[in-house]
Amino acid sequence: VKEIKFSLIGETSVTTTAGNYQDKGVKVEENGVDVTSKASIKISVNGQAFDNSKLSTPGKYTITYDITYGNVSKSLTRNVEIK
Repeated sequence: VKEIKFSLIGETSVTTTAGNYQDKGVKVEENGVDVTSKASIKISVNGQAFDNSKLSTPGKYTITYDITYGNVSKSLTRNVEIK
């Protein structure tokens, strides 16, 4: 039986200052083996295509990771506040 696990790397909620945010991404594991490089990952910020420059202005952002590995899909989110 395949066990597929999707997880955020780092915290689910981050507060930082403008210009200092570094996205840590996500990890996909199958039976304990890292298969992230084989997964399809689409990242968006507040519903728009991910661009680090979107996170350089103070505000609250939701980063969504739409992940597909094989026939399994999952969405994970991280909340970011830039001060």
